[in-house]
Amino acid sequence: MYISILGRELRLILTDRAALLTIIVMPIVLMAILGLSLQGMFTESVWTTAIPIGVVQEYQPDPDRQQPNPEKIFFGEFLENEQVKKMVSYTVISAAEADRLLASEEIAAYVVLPQNYVAGTQNNISLNNQPNEPVNIKIIADPERNYSALVVEELIKVFNASMQDMTVKTAILERSFPANLNWSAKATDIARFYQDNQQEISIENIEFDGKKQISSFQYYSAAIMSMFLFFSAGVTATRLLDERRGYTWQRQIVAGIRPATIILANCTTAIMVSLIQMLIVVIFSSLAFGVAWGSLTQAAVVGLCAALSIGGLGAMLAVLTAVTGNYKVITALESVIVQIFALLGGSYLPVELLPPLVQRLSNFTLNGLAIQAFTKTMQGYNLSQITPYLSGLIIFAVLFLVIAYGIFVGKRRQIV
Repeated sequence: MYISILGRELRLILTDRAALLTIIVMPIVLMAILGLSLQGMFTESVWTTAIPIGVVQEYQPDPDRQQPNPEKIFFGEFLENEQVKKMVSYTVISAAEADRLLASEEIAAYVVLPQNYVAGTQNNISLNNQPNEPVNIKIIADPERNYSALVVEELIKVFNASMQDMTVKTAILERSFPANLNWSAKATDIARFYQDNQQEISIENIEFDGKKQISSFQYYSAAIMSMFLFFSAGVTATRLLDERRGYTWQRQIVAGIRPATIILANCTTAIMVSLIQMLIVVIFSSLAFGVAWGSLTQAAVVGLCAALSIGGLGAMLAVLTAVTGNYKVITALESVIVQIFALLGGSYLPVELLPPLVQRLSNFTLNGLAIQAFTKTMQGYNLSQITPYLSGLIIFAVLFLVIAYGIFVGKRRQIV
């Protein structure tokens, strides 16, 4: 009988267009919108505190070097700029210290200025007719603070552009005002100089401890999918109230089916619907956006744990719905609770962009735990490293089931 009830519930939900729109179509649409619109495009106002970074100097500092001194420009004029200081705070450290601070999450990233940084950059921005010397600046970032790394990279690009601008201005000053000025010839000369003397500073992102940085599509595939799991629980709980109002519930009770069996079938339905929902989102995001989910076996384990927590939530909502006899519980879930959890858990914005208090609270939200587990799987973390998040999801499942059982025992007469 349990299997019969489960099969009927699944069939009804999977043929309900409104339910499919909510749990399948909407997450895919939001995933595409957020993934496209937030590809690292964060403004200064988003950041609540300056991003801590380290700077590693592989060259020998020489404060008395002839002007223009790239070292003084980088530290004195760029990193000490008031606007830049609002976005990043830096410390000059050794490579070993940088790795230690990055591993302990005391800094978000560190920038490595190579051995030829000062000499090469000075050569490139001067007009000494020497061949340009490639300068390779490296950025090593905390894989868990992906967007902080993007901000650091963009700032270095801005600095590189300003150095190139300095080169062009120098060329204009030196080449445009000789005696017997020929404007047409000098304009052509400057344009040729600009093409032949581009600042050859390259920026290289390096994985730290073998962990990959994720794209906006990867993040929002996990974030939006985790948020819409709540709606799977809501849809299955709504079905229980529909059955009570259509007297299907009463006929099942008369037929000798225990209320606990009906609620258990409802809980299992929520688990299976959420698994189907996640499977569709994973397949679609992989094919449409090229999202790499990491180890598929590990992603499946994460999905199962998330589905179990949704099953527990579904059981609790089903019991509450049966007790109250109205849709207020489901309405509150969809219009208020989901939105709060989405904000706290990082479904709308990455948690690292939010205040420290919210970052701590995200570890106590179902979707926050699911997002962390999925994104860390994408980054290459192994199963043992994401166990705390999986444990949190299982604890949520057990907690919801205990609450559901307590309400069921206390309000049994109202349910029957």
